[in-house]
Amino acid sequence: MKYRPFRTCYQKSMCLVILLLFSFLVLQSSYAKIVFRSKRDGNIPHIYVMEDNGSNVRRITDPAFYDKHPHWFPDGKRVVFTRDLSRGDGTNFNAEFVIVDLKPHKEYHFMENHRTDRFPRISPDGKQIAFHSNRLKDWHIHVADLESGAEKAITAKHPDLGFPNYMNWSPDGKRIVYLHGEKNVGDQIWIMNADGSRPRRLSHPIAGINKVWKYLPSWSPSGQFIMYPEITLTPDFDKVGPTRLVIQNVDTRRTEVHNFPGDYAINNGCWINDRTVLLNIETGKIESETINWEIYRYDLTSRKLTNLTKHPANDKDPDWISGTLAVFPLDKLTLRWAQLRQPD
Repeated sequence: MKYRPFRTCYQKSMCLVILLLFSFLVLQSSYAKIVFRSKRDGNIPHIYVMEDNGSNVRRITDPAFYDKHPHWFPDGKRVVFTRDLSRGDGTNFNAEFVIVDLKPHKEYHFMENHRTDRFPRISPDGKQIAFHSNRLKDWHIHVADLESGAEKAITAKHPDLGFPNYMNWSPDGKRIVYLHGEKNVGDQIWIMNADGSRPRRLSHPIAGINKVWKYLPSWSPSGQFIMYPEITLTPDFDKVGPTRLVIQNVDTRRTEVHNFPGDYAINNGCWINDRTVLLNIETGKIESETINWEIYRYDLTSRKLTNLTKHPANDKDPDWISGTLAVFPLDKLTLRWAQLRQPD
């Protein structure tokens, strides 16, 4: 099934349409560097873009669906994301991957999905997609060729390990970093070659009664560092100590640790450059109904934290692109075309 391209009907002359549309784009266009998901327009998440200072936020996906896990293509012109066709009711997750082309605005399918597919990540050359799936009745990391559609699982089940998940490519596309469950020490950070060969642990497991839980890793633009959040929990899941952001050298395995207040939680993040990152942080109590996820810019050198979103809705899954792309907001463009359809 293919999505119909984003388009509307109009009743004015083509000359008037072109003139008004051009004027609108000049006034309303802005540059997107960050893509993220949010519940700003209701109770289910949609995909948004904004500039890297948090300005000019605009929705780019259909409000009828539950969308998450957005990720830029390397060209900065397209975004891939996970869409839940069950409309996010939480009872029967039915996933598909959708690509949205921002200019012109079109959504389309590009591979046969399994209902459990999630967390798509495009390779740096734009030719492959890695994702997490239960297609084989066990959770594995899969890689598919975007042109041919051929896909395969690149991880293998190990009797002493849990499931691999939440992966990201190295900048040269030759390796993949991912979380791997380990029965005695919890999730750890692993790396492997892009074909699944030579899997090995990167992080330092800490044995003991308390468990150190690690979260989504990402690779720095230089390929030298891997970033991941971690917390320490007791067997009763009480938090011990601060939330930590770990920057680990891939070659030496040495770590640079940034401590955050105890009531902070960091779910994921991405790199802007080797000393600046985006982080997804909530600052309330987990058991509280007032928790709110925001997207922050964090300078690793000065340790300055800047809130970019400042919105009561939960903002999650940030991804940053180095290039700039002039895009127009879906909802505002629809409104402008509606004005053109006024009867004579």
